[in-house]
Amino acid sequence: FSLRFGTNTLRDAIERFDEPEDMAVYSSAESSSLETYFGTVNIGPLQAKLVLTLAASAEDIEAILTRARGRAMSSSKDRKIKLDIEDKVLALDKKFTGITFIPKYSGLDSEFFKQRFGEPEAWLRLSESAVQYFYPDKGLSITIDADGREILQYSHPADFSMPADAVPETTEN
Repeated sequence: FSLRFGTNTLRDAIERFDEPEDMAVYSSAESSSLETYFGTVNIGPLQAKLVLTLAASAEDIEAILTRARGRAMSSSKDRKIKLDIEDKVLALDKKFTGITFIPKYSGLDSEFFKQRFGEPEAWLRLSESAVQYFYPDKGLSITIDADGREILQYSHPADFSMPADAVPETTEN
C-alpha cells in the first residue's frame, strides 16, 4: 500500500489514494473506531475498497461525539457518527492503526491466498459460508465468505490479536 503503520497519517493516504469518500466513528456495544473510507482504489493491478482505521483515544472519540453532525446505522448494525468539519481536519494528522482491503473481485478461495501468503497460523469458522484465516506474523487476517466478499484486514504485527477460539492450522478445517 506504500504506507507504514505508526509512521504514515491519513494525509499520506490521501496523497496516495486521493480524497476519501467518507469518514465516521463506528460505534458498537464493544468498541468505537474512527474510520476513513476511500471507495475503490487501484493497488497495482487490483481494484478494491479501502478503509483505514485511525488512531483515536477514548477522549478523541468522546470529543467527536459531542460535535457530531448526525448519526445513522451502518450496514453492520453499528452506529455511524458523521464527523464535524473540524474533526475531519484534525483527523488528517492521525496515524492509521488498521487497513481493511476488500477486493473488487469476489470468489477468491483459500488456495489463492495461501499461494501468496503461505499457510495461516490458525483459522476460525465464522458461519456456514465464511472462514477467517490468521497470519499474526504479517498482522493479517483474511475472511473468505462463499456468500460475500473476501476481506483482508491488516494491523501492525505487534498489535495483532487472534481470537482465543481460533483453531491452529494443523487441525483440519
